Amino acid sequence: MDRYNKGSALPLYQAAAPVRKPPNFGLGLSSQFQISGYMMLASLCFWIFMFFMAFKGFQYGTLYMTFDDESLETVGCCSNFGGTMQDNLNFMETYAKGDAGPYLMRLGPETYTSEFKGTQSPKELTNIPTVVTAVSTADFYPVQSLIRQWKEVIKPVFKEAKFIIYDIGLYSKELELIKEHCGCEVREFRTSAYPKHVADISTFAYRPVIIQTMIEEFGSALWMNPDMLFTQASDLKQLMYRGTRDFFLWQPKEFIGSIAYTDMKMFEYLKETRCCYTEAGLIDVSTMVFYRTNTTWSTIMKPWLKCALNSACIAPPKSRYSGCFEMRSPKTTGCHRYDQSALSIILDRVYQFSFKSEKFVIPRISRQQDEYLEYFPEQPWTYTEMFFISAVPLTCVGGLVFLFWRRKRNTTKSSYRKR
Repeated sequence: MDRYNKGSALPLYQAAAPVRKPPNFGLGLSSQFQISGYMMLASLCFWIFMFFMAFKGFQYGTLYMTFDDESLETVGCCSNFGGTMQDNLNFMETYAKGDAGPYLMRLGPETYTSEFKGTQSPKELTNIPTVVTAVSTADFYPVQSLIRQWKEVIKPVFKEAKFIIYDIGLYSKELELIKEHCGCEVREFRTSAYPKHVADISTFAYRPVIIQTMIEEFGSALWMNPDMLFTQASDLKQLMYRGTRDFFLWQPKEFIGSIAYTDMKMFEYLKETRCCYTEAGLIDVSTMVFYRTNTTWSTIMKPWLKCALNSACIAPPKSRYSGCFEMRSPKTTGCHRYDQSALSIILDRVYQFSFKSEKFVIPRISRQQDEYLEYFPEQPWTYTEMFFISAVPLTCVGGLVFLFWRRKRNTTKSSYRKR
């Protein structure tokens, strides 16, 4: 019986069919290694980060190789520094005019000559100097605090005072709101009237141009950066009594070396030697007061404009404001402060301002804003809001695509298991 039934019974278990494994799409990976969407995203982020670090390393390495401190070690290189004011003025006359000549004739006191032919600012003013600032879209929120202080604190005390805002890059809605709420005069800065580089607000070449325009028009000018505030209204009264003063300037609260933040090519353009300024510091340009006098024009504004209106002086090639080797201060950091650097060189050349600051500096009349105030009743959309609005639909579409891809992938896996 067993002989006839041997091998005729059905097997108790069906032989398992071979499992078909999903292809690896030619990635060169084993079938057990699966790349998920999250791993691909993490890999993409990693390589973006690596490329960014490689780029910054190349950028900083190239910058570092341009440093040359040999001129700082030169002995006796400052023989032409110091002396009388006339000696220093004679040296400043050697500063190249370059492209600035025709513009100086228009901006200067009636004519571009060594003699001042404008009307001197009185020693006692009837009001505070005209307050002026320049605002781009990046300054729209900081300037609102200054506007609020002007309308609610300064204007009630100095009823005849003037406040002028220059538009150097506002959006139409921002400009409309400032005109509506500032209680001041708003002007457009016409870049077409000056050399092309002046239109680039990152060079700050517009600042001395605007200040000189105000000096010529009103006899005095009080420059305020948009992110500054006055300490109190009563402090401004001292500006009405200039006496023999031609300007009021301040140094930063913390000393910042001139050579550390000035491009070497600016010194070369002005025929100045860097080692003469190893102990000199930058001037604080956030708040400045100038009066229309012969001294102001010949010792400050004319040489400052000479530099500002020549791109090779104010913004040498490859100069940058930030992203430099801060730890290499006080020798040099690779940073450049454009109009601030030029003004600091000029003031130390004529007055040795850094070494004799006690002769010029009075108590501060301004302070940095702690936080920005949204003073206007209505506000335009911020960059964050615009980004959020544009990012939401893209995120939703991306999420739907991912979910569709994941569902399709799971469906494919299920079909493999059934087989």
